[in-house]
Amino acid sequence: LPYSRVQHESVFTHGEFPLWNRYNSAGLPLFGQGQSQFLDPLHWIVVVGEGNGWAWDLKFLLSKLIFLAGIGACVFLMTGNRVVTVAVTTSAAFIGFFYFRFNHPVYFNLTYAPWVFYGYLQLVRVIELNRKSGSHIWPALPLVGIFLASVLNLFGGTPKESSILFAALHLAGLTGVVIASLES
Repeated sequence: LPYSRVQHESVFTHGEFPLWNRYNSAGLPLFGQGQSQFLDPLHWIVVVGEGNGWAWDLKFLLSKLIFLAGIGACVFLMTGNRVVTVAVTTSAAFIGFFYFRFNHPVYFNLTYAPWVFYGYLQLVRVIELNRKSGSHIWPALPLVGIFLASVLNLFGGTPKESSILFAALHLAGLTGVVIASLES
């Protein structure tokens, strides 16, 4: 019985937040065990779809498309070259991670990861524009983007891997921000 089916029944039949899996050992934590993905907007496709195969297929497809769009946005922002962007984005669809961890919730950890990095790239861009023009543009939009992508990253997959990915993305992003701030 997939968790998404239990979540669907919990929300739409019993009208409650899916905290428990009532079908396993007289009730085990469902939300607290970290693989429910209930707060991920993409996961609502399978919750509404009653955990059926077509809904999971759609979630997998949209997840990979969001990941690839983020990779493409990052590469284009860094290079400005459309040919390189298309080549890297196309090849990113075939990274070994997707074949090594297929049909596991950790697959969805990568969905929003490039968007965190994209927010940091935008933040570096604002810092460089401020330095060149002498003005002070408040980087609200990149900061909101970083925050939202980080939250989605934490809710999108398994907690352990999300935490490691979260730390690595923010370390890389903050390193870029520090370097951009120190350049004269």
